[in-house]
Amino acid sequence: MTHPIEDRLREAYQAKTAQLTEHRLDQLAERRERGLDDLLDGAPTGELPVLGFEEVPASPRHRWIAAGLAAAAVVALAVGATALVANRLDSHPQPNPPATQVTGPPAPSSTPAPSPSASRTAPSAVPAQPLYLPAGQTGSRGEVPWFVVGSGWRLVLPSTGAGAAAASLYLYDPAGGRYLITDRLPAGATLLAWSPDGTRAMVSSGSSDAFRYQEVTLHSGELTSGFAAPLSNFVSYTQPKGLAVLVAENPNGTRRLVRYSLGGHLEHTYATELPGQGKLYPENALYLPDGARFVSSLIPGPLVLMSNDGRLVRTYEMPKGYEFCIPVKWWTETSVLERCALPAMGFDALYLQPISGGAPTLLTSEKGRYEMGYRNAWPISNGHTLLENTAGCDNGGYDILLEDGTTRPLRGPAGLPSNTPIVNVDGDLVTFQHSDARGCAGEIPHYQLIDYNLVTGATSKLLDGTATLASWPGDL
Repeated sequence: MTHPIEDRLREAYQAKTAQLTEHRLDQLAERRERGLDDLLDGAPTGELPVLGFEEVPASPRHRWIAAGLAAAAVVALAVGATALVANRLDSHPQPNPPATQVTGPPAPSSTPAPSPSASRTAPSAVPAQPLYLPAGQTGSRGEVPWFVVGSGWRLVLPSTGAGAAAASLYLYDPAGGRYLITDRLPAGATLLAWSPDGTRAMVSSGSSDAFRYQEVTLHSGELTSGFAAPLSNFVSYTQPKGLAVLVAENPNGTRRLVRYSLGGHLEHTYATELPGQGKLYPENALYLPDGARFVSSLIPGPLVLMSNDGRLVRTYEMPKGYEFCIPVKWWTETSVLERCALPAMGFDALYLQPISGGAPTLLTSEKGRYEMGYRNAWPISNGHTLLENTAGCDNGGYDILLEDGTTRPLRGPAGLPSNTPIVNVDGDLVTFQHSDARGCAGEIPHYQLIDYNLVTGATSKLLDGTATLASWPGDL
């Protein structure tokens, strides 16, 4: 199967060589193909292979035609190969560099406050590595290298203070530089999700009795009029493209799960009661990649697999001795992290449930810092697992689950209290929300968001204040 770029090169080549003899045509095609194969298979960088013509008897008129067409073929090959490599970069965004083993966190380091974009050298047609802004620098939406946006990128919506007229949405690159997407969001807006296709973001604004959901198109910064859904909570985009949303509503004290189009048209209301099973938990829904099914849970009871039209597909086995389980997040492409509880004992354990069915696998049933177990977990690239302690109130802090099943307290950034909450996890990078804890006597605490790499210990300030964040939607 040929590539479109190669097809266009062949068509242009054949048109320009119509006046050559059949012998010259065969020579040029053979050398063009060989040059393109060498380039795409990792030929040394530098000058592109020059496609020449072997000397054969020809009239002077044919000699100057051959020379001109040879030069044209070289230009066409260079342009086509450049476009082909760029297309491959677009299809496969550059991931973050692999992390190294923990050696202990260094002292925190701060980055400069965001400032106007510094002058930068214009990128080449095919950069060897993504060109990121320096940490703390701000660029415009038009400067975003969209063809490398992927794993490691985050959307950040800083919280606005009292009296603010509007809010701003930023796209942060893996190096800590940021790009302003729009500064015209409603004051007090909250970032809810990054669309599965990576092109949009969902935000909400308004009070609980007048919630409005709106989308931002990232490439243009345009904001839709959206739709209102009072007394509701956003659950998720549908898969695989995010052409609809699930919302948990509570009209008249009756909780229900509904699906809306992006324009606010009610597409489906899911049954509150599943005969012979129990009640569907409306706040829990994890869509499978095919978009035809999602994982939810019953009240009280186990996890269930539901079709997009509300039919019960499968009921999963609940771990013995637990009273109910809820889905937390995708753990792998084929398994879901579930939290199973014993309410009478105030204890949580974490299991991994295969979507294909069968018994769940225990991740941990350790008692944790407060002997209440753990409520959430995230895998780390070094084989360890970050655990969030269950606590009666406030944040319970975090532990590390080692490969041998034992746990130890998380060694976070120096100077941060052990119960500082984590507001976002993106691979090995976590973001702490630090407060100076001066909230007594009516004083308003000062907040900072601190990025911390769980494996390398690298620490930097993301911004002063609080914000809502969303990681690249392709990341589990």
